[in-house]
Amino acid sequence: MDTTISRRDASRLMIGGALAAFGAAGVRFSAEASAEIPVRRDLATLSDDHRIMRTFRAGVAEMRARSDKNPLDPLGWHMYGAAHSIFCATNAFRMQ
Repeated sequence: MDTTISRRDASRLMIGGALAAFGAAGVRFSAEASAEIPVRRDLATLSDDHRIMRTFRAGVAEMRARSDKNPLDPLGWHMYGAAHSIFCATNAFRMQ
């Protein structure tokens, strides 16, 4: 029996589980909130002092600090890298 699934199907399962958990917790999404879909910005087009770049750098610094304190912190740089390695085309951890 083949038990492999695609990344897309795994994502759908995770999103479906998260939405089910939200529903069980009584969370409801309004039409107004879902009507404004954010646009993903290309970081290469932003200046170094742009608000998004400052926020990005602060986030990376926080993740690295978490991994320095505890390499197994689920919100740390190392754990995100490990998860990325598992679900991407290559499992070479150093390549992630």
